[in-house]
Amino acid sequence: MNKLNPYQKSVEVATTPVPAVSFAMPDAVSASDNAMEKALVYAAGKLNVASTDQVAQRLRQGNRDAVQYMSYGLATQIAQTLGTLDETVQAVYVFEDFATPDDLAFAEHVPMTVNLIARVERKTKAFDSLAQALSRALATSYGELVAASGPRHVLNIHPVDATDIANRSGYGALVTSLHYQPIQVWQR
Repeated sequence: MNKLNPYQKSVEVATTPVPAVSFAMPDAVSASDNAMEKALVYAAGKLNVASTDQVAQRLRQGNRDAVQYMSYGLATQIAQTLGTLDETVQAVYVFEDFATPDDLAFAEHVPMTVNLIARVERKTKAFDSLAQALSRALATSYGELVAASGPRHVLNIHPVDATDIANRSGYGALVTSLHYQPIQVWQR
């Protein structure tokens, strides 16, 4: 016993090994696969079909409703992924591609395209790399889903900052547009 502190007693401490906790960040392929799975479930619910296989079949046929639900589901999932993986992302918006009625009327299949605007604190090369990696991975995943001969371009991500929005330049003009305002799908 310690003479300076009469209340101090020696105690045996059993040491048990603590398993290492892994906080591995998802890579672009696993993030896009996860987004694809969740978007398929979302689309299946909206289409009121029993399985995601039925959604995939409708996507292969170019079913307009299946494409729209899948596109929105992917937009929300990719937006969440962007916000999780890049702290500079403040909000993410989805917007419609401006195809002419003639383009849509003569198209064999309704194209799957997810167009996102990411409002970021500052534009960085790291964000551009993340966006490109997600785009490539999603193109491959979607190409495999619809049994395409190769990857299909699906995702467009356009970063904008406060200056772009204030000056109404580029895609920053869409964020505050009165006529073609995008839908916010994620916010920090």
